[in-house]
Amino acid sequence: MRLDYYLPKKFQGYLSTGFVLFLFAVLLSSCLKNDDDDYVPKYANLLAVNADPNAQGGVYFWYNGTTVPTAIPYSDNSAYYENLVEGASIAFFNASNTSTAMTGGSVPMGDKSYSVYVAGKGDSSFVVEDKMITPAAGNAAIRFVNASKSAGAVDVVFSTSTEKLANVKFHGSEGQANPEFKGYTAGATEVNVYETGTTTNPLATYTFTPVQGSSYSLYLRGVKNGTGTKVLGIGKVDHTEAAK
Repeated sequence: MRLDYYLPKKFQGYLSTGFVLFLFAVLLSSCLKNDDDDYVPKYANLLAVNADPNAQGGVYFWYNGTTVPTAIPYSDNSAYYENLVEGASIAFFNASNTSTAMTGGSVPMGDKSYSVYVAGKGDSSFVVEDKMITPAAGNAAIRFVNASKSAGAVDVVFSTSTEKLANVKFHGSEGQANPEFKGYTAGATEVNVYETGTTTNPLATYTFTPVQGSSYSLYLRGVKNGTGTKVLGIGKVDHTEAAK
């Protein structure tokens, strides 16, 4: 789902730090005036991934009036921010311009865990639910997320599996299914990403050694035909470590 689902895109340009703090004060005042003893808040856990090559210096996470002081580097992720109130305001700021939010929205439905992928100068950011599985003995849980809008649809091949992931579209597009975790053999693994329908000249290659019982998200980030720091590549989220 898009991160700005609860925040119209045309509104995001006005989401300055000062305005956000003002909005928070108004909302807080409203809540105090309309106190409901029957209200029981729900909470969600949120992990943030900086998949935006335009934010090489990192992105800052803002939640209901507080900015986390440490920026999330490009091609890296935060730990899980735990117990965020469902519906509370969130936003992300590029470290190179902290006066205006790149993107923003609301904490998704409570009692679940999510990953937010900041992408495309913030405009292409999206949220996926982290539906964890318990892999079989000798396996690790892995999913693939396409966080590069310019790459288009891709096929993904794991060296430890005979089954490829075919036609994986940009997950920030409307109507895309939530990427699911699957069990893959733990051990040395090479992952190749190709343009859909091709098996030569991979767009990106990644090698790593998943640990038995752990959970990972591999994600495509960068710009197709990009150079330097914007080249297409594959990042990794270790959900097991992020939850500690």
